[in-house]
Amino acid sequence: MPSDEAPGAAGGPCPGAGSADGAPPAGGAADHGLLAPSWAGSAVAEATGDAAYLRALLDAEAALTRAQAALGLAPAAAAATVTAVAAEHHRHDPRALAGRARAAGNPVVPLVADLTAAVAARDPEAAGHVHRGATSQDILDTATMLVCARALDTVLADLDRTADTLHRTAAAHRDTPMAGRTLTQHAVPTTFGLKAAGWRSLVLDARDRLAAARTALPTQLGGAAGTLAAFHAYAPADGAPRADDLGVRLLARYAAETGLAAPALPWHTLRTPVADLAGALACTAGALGKLAADVLVLSRTETGELAEGSGGGSSAMPHKANPVRATLIAGAARQVPALAAVLYGSLAAEDERPAGAWHAEWQPLREALRLVGGAARDAADLTAGLRVRPSRMRENLDATGGLVVSERLVAALAALTGRAAARRTLDAAARRAADEGVPLDDALRAALDADPATPAGAAALTGPRLRELLDPTGYLGSAGALVDRALRRAPPALPPCAAGARMTSVPPGGHRTVPHHTADGPEGAPPLLLGPSLGTTLALWDSQLPALARRFRVLRWDLPGHGGTPAGVLAAGTTTVPELARLVLDLADARGLDRFAYAGVSLGGAVGAWLAVHHPERIASLALICSSARFGEPAGWHERAALVRAKGLGPVAETAAGRWFTPAFAASPEATALLDALRRSVSPDGYAACCDALARHDLRADLPRITAPTLVVAGRADPATPPAHARELTDGIPAATLVELPGAAHLALAERPAAVRAALLGHLDRAHPAPGTDH
Repeated sequence: MPSDEAPGAAGGPCPGAGSADGAPPAGGAADHGLLAPSWAGSAVAEATGDAAYLRALLDAEAALTRAQAALGLAPAAAAATVTAVAAEHHRHDPRALAGRARAAGNPVVPLVADLTAAVAARDPEAAGHVHRGATSQDILDTATMLVCARALDTVLADLDRTADTLHRTAAAHRDTPMAGRTLTQHAVPTTFGLKAAGWRSLVLDARDRLAAARTALPTQLGGAAGTLAAFHAYAPADGAPRADDLGVRLLARYAAETGLAAPALPWHTLRTPVADLAGALACTAGALGKLAADVLVLSRTETGELAEGSGGGSSAMPHKANPVRATLIAGAARQVPALAAVLYGSLAAEDERPAGAWHAEWQPLREALRLVGGAARDAADLTAGLRVRPSRMRENLDATGGLVVSERLVAALAALTGRAAARRTLDAAARRAADEGVPLDDALRAALDADPATPAGAAALTGPRLRELLDPTGYLGSAGALVDRALRRAPPALPPCAAGARMTSVPPGGHRTVPHHTADGPEGAPPLLLGPSLGTTLALWDSQLPALARRFRVLRWDLPGHGGTPAGVLAAGTTTVPELARLVLDLADARGLDRFAYAGVSLGGAVGAWLAVHHPERIASLALICSSARFGEPAGWHERAALVRAKGLGPVAETAAGRWFTPAFAASPEATALLDALRRSVSPDGYAACCDALARHDLRADLPRITAPTLVVAGRADPATPPAHARELTDGIPAATLVELPGAAHLALAERPAAVRAALLGHLDRAHPAPGTDH
């Protein structure tokens, strides 16, 4: 029950912090995008804001301490304390840090002072391990790469949405004729399908480059001048010698802790990662800019071949419906190349750490990310709502009275008169048609009749044959085949997420982003989807995966703001269990899964139950582990959401062990890992939004509608969803079986993995017997 969880944050406010309730000071110079509608309100704007950078800086510091602890350079207890304190990023005021950053030229120095003081208040010995051995650039570069990774995951998902929509558009208009235009003038006929396929090809080209840059984003660790010497100095003197170098091992471990790539060398002045990302961002902006430029031209009043689904209004002219999405994309496309030029310029950096070249990157990189993120969002919305007007395309195609196929007429006439004579005749006919308004076929007949050198066979070009040659739909060349060829190109899988998990994703079938997920087990095996609980990630299922993946194609997914799924995957204020369920359906649709088994823990179980009620044709079997038809009174969940939004996850994390585990299990390594993941891999916004979903959930009246064979698992010591909740599920669902586990609290999946595995495998074997078995 949520109402018993309102602990205060440990320790006092950090130096430079805002008000006691975690709110930033009033006023200030926060940039909300008033003059940047191209990125204002976007998920990438949130992912690149000062709060996001602050979180990434603290994540980088905590990861460094954990990496050192893993190699024996710091006590494990110190790493746990630093990680816990660093997770309370809402206690720091970015505005105050920005002011104090002027003294050292970067925000890391004052932040380290604040973090050290906060850690010392909890554990004085642990404070000595904050930032030990690192330089400011190590932390800021690593944090920047984390910010980039988190932002790019959203951009890539929006590019997938755009490519998916353009695939459908190109296929639908494969043979829709329109005028091809060169140097602003009608040239020869083409098809709108070929134009849309070209847009898609550019989007996929940009996506490939952006995904490659995303995958290669490295951690940074070199110490004062790139030698990692300080870490050797802090190493225990009596450590056993090893063949592999300590610094190299630490670099690899730090990369693993952050989920970023491990660089071959520290890159303080080797700025290839930033330059590569700059090029990919510029390419993406240009690709989307091409799409926008075409839409702008084709949506002009006098052209009217396209229209945005919801055009913007004018402050002066009520009749206007401006192509706002395309306008914003075009504006972004013109800015990003200049920003990329600054980033390329920073390649010429002096010495082992530069003065100015590094500093020059910060704002241009953030602005480029924001502009491309906003453009990707707008492109997805633009293409989804784009209105195509084939009748207007045909009107414009016919506007020149046949001149658009003059190339074809020259080829046909050249076979009779020779190319030079054919060109002269067509030039004369075209000028008369344009100057006097005479139909081209009449002008051509007159020109042929007036030329005594015209061979007798040329008369065959008059009448029905000439009308056939003048039909623009008969002169589309290989347009249809080229569309087919282009649409056979499939988007690649998304790169790994910032948390380091392996992510396999394909474009969504609808307007939503597919949640971060992993896929394991043999292709073609029966599909099994696994949902996590509030505050955990798909890693909660790690203990069950080997057994389940032997027989099933297992897809594990992350909740919004948990693990690799961005908090903004659902619009603010819209997170409900039905919306989460629709995300799962989007994932299943993207994977081509019509029907699947489903198992979920707590909130993840509620999602499966909702699907079983409202989409019974999709759920082949259901397992609800420590879940409920109603998770207590809504007020408690709203209170918890408000607490997290105000003070971050610190207060909730402090009391999570008491809800999740029995006292005997709470200090185990498995429990510690899950609590660390809550602090490191869950965003306050995502956690609070899921609390809102739990507050609204009540499926009690609908339980009899669940027809899928259902397993219900309860922990007898579960304070969050007690056994009474499980019995309510079992009593309400016609084909439900209950298993109660002694010695297990809310996360029975972690505390009693073998017992849960046995119950789950037995349930799945009965519901999905393997070929050749008799049930």
